[in-house]
Amino acid sequence: MRFVSVFLAFMCPLGGAAQDSLPDALAALDAQPCVDSDLICVTLPMPLDHAANDPDSTVPVTFAVHMAPDPQGTLIYAVGGPGVSGLVSAGSYMPTFTPELTDQMNIIFFDQRGVGAETGLECLKAQAAFDRAPLPVEAPAQSIALARAFVQACKAEVARPDLLPYLTTDQVIRDLEAFRQKLRLGMVWIYGESYGTQVAQAYATAYPKAVKGIILDGVVDLNLSSQGFYATSTRAAEAILDRVFAECDADPNCAKDMGQPAAQAYDALMARLPMQIAYPLSSEGHVERALTPQALQNVAFYALYGQESRSELLRALAAAGDGDLVPLLRLEYANLYLDPDTETPLSDGMWFGAAYYAVTCGDYAEGSGDPTADAQAVIEQAKAWPKGRMDRSYYAERLACAFWSPEKGVKRPEPFAGGDYPTVVLNGDADPITPAEMAKSVARHARNSHLILQQNGPHVIWGRGESCPDDAVASLLFDGVRPRLEPFCNVPLMTDYLPLYPAGNNDPMSIASLIWDELWMYPDFYAWDGVSVIRTACTGGGNVTFSGTDSMTVLRFENCRIWPGVVLNGIGHEVYASDGKDGLNLTLHIAAGSDSGDVEFFDPLNGDAPTLSGTWNGQPL
Repeated sequence: MRFVSVFLAFMCPLGGAAQDSLPDALAALDAQPCVDSDLICVTLPMPLDHAANDPDSTVPVTFAVHMAPDPQGTLIYAVGGPGVSGLVSAGSYMPTFTPELTDQMNIIFFDQRGVGAETGLECLKAQAAFDRAPLPVEAPAQSIALARAFVQACKAEVARPDLLPYLTTDQVIRDLEAFRQKLRLGMVWIYGESYGTQVAQAYATAYPKAVKGIILDGVVDLNLSSQGFYATSTRAAEAILDRVFAECDADPNCAKDMGQPAAQAYDALMARLPMQIAYPLSSEGHVERALTPQALQNVAFYALYGQESRSELLRALAAAGDGDLVPLLRLEYANLYLDPDTETPLSDGMWFGAAYYAVTCGDYAEGSGDPTADAQAVIEQAKAWPKGRMDRSYYAERLACAFWSPEKGVKRPEPFAGGDYPTVVLNGDADPITPAEMAKSVARHARNSHLILQQNGPHVIWGRGESCPDDAVASLLFDGVRPRLEPFCNVPLMTDYLPLYPAGNNDPMSIASLIWDELWMYPDFYAWDGVSVIRTACTGGGNVTFSGTDSMTVLRFENCRIWPGVVLNGIGHEVYASDGKDGLNLTLHIAAGSDSGDVEFFDPLNGDAPTLSGTWNGQPL
């Protein structure tokens, strides 16, 4: 049930202003500038257990506040996860917000308990091992033992195991309400994305008089049991993967690269796994690695979240058909936060896996009190589940939760009923983790709800530059016009497919013009912060190093075997200084088969045709 936190831009309506001065309230709490953003941070001690009368047992919870120059209200922003840092997310979200929002709305992000610098709980080694472990239902004793061992290892690895029982969503919403009262805020808007929709629904149910309205995006149906949730999402993932394969079959470039129907290519590769490959290291050289069945399934599942990643999956699958498994393994490392050189799990300050399991398993603690029996029941359900490409998603986390929270059945809440406030429900119909079926259920039960579905849309749909849902939601928020379900709300299922490099292509202009697009297939590059110095292995060996400033990206190629038979050495600059020289500049020595040369390539950002100069095979270009 792992929900990702994604890019989001959000606008909010006027009204609902704070009752008292937010700057004064923050000053009284000794709020200070946040470390990594322009927001104001305040850390408050919250009861370790809101249900207990124990004022001496507390846990620090940090909130980050944007104070609008002309505040007309307050927006509380609940990010996904669970286990994602709201404070870190704020650093990327705030620059995307509209002037109307930042000028007129106070905006509050928060690191829920168990997340972030104060109390962040992660078990990197245990989680990496479990995420990559085979969990065959045909070997129940082995799979159950792996799940039990993961839970034991994870709880032993965290810094504050005493916090783990107190991270549930019920505790989170009470932290939010305590914060709202402490700062003497009036009625608030709550935006929730993915897991944040659980927070928003639970808060609005518990504190309806505090709510101006809620926006749910990528919606969790709280009425579903754990088994019901995973069954719904797994069925959706299977159907979406079929749609992605069909999209490839209908695309001439993708179909040509694949060489057979995409579903057949996937199944044929799965049947051959595990396979050993020579994986390139950024320090030169190669090391033997394995691409496993669970790795391919993980890569396929996470690819379904977005339009770009769906296209990347197909390209990596086509490359595998040509004998190159590096792109698929590279995607696995990116999805699981593993160092590609060492396979060591990485901590990025954004994701806290132990908190994820503590919240998920705690919220859905539905066991009998006998964890082994509960795990065996999960295995039996998995055996009865129709065999598919995504079946691991149906049972893997449920096995872990059997041992994480073995408490006897926690009753699921009633369907979210909404209230006097508006509830806007947003969802893509190609969302693999919070499927449109869940959004429809929530909208059907919630009073004053307004459902907007985006055909082919990803997980979380607001703020991606599409008129639907953006215009409809903005009309409601600014003008009071209620949204309607738009029958032609549609986006492409995936971004344009980038064909594989054509074998034997030794044309220098073609080579130079394809380099930039190829680099965008490297997870280290597209996830790069634009400033840090990062060196990553090229697909066939050698490396490329990227660094940057506010106006330039710098690339350094060292024996970079970017495609079979093509080796790059040299430097590149992508300049975006608005000085008339913006564009991609490459100064390279290129060796392509028996051909080679020293070239200068410039591709201007203004749309003019690219140029190439230098020598090729000793002749001027």
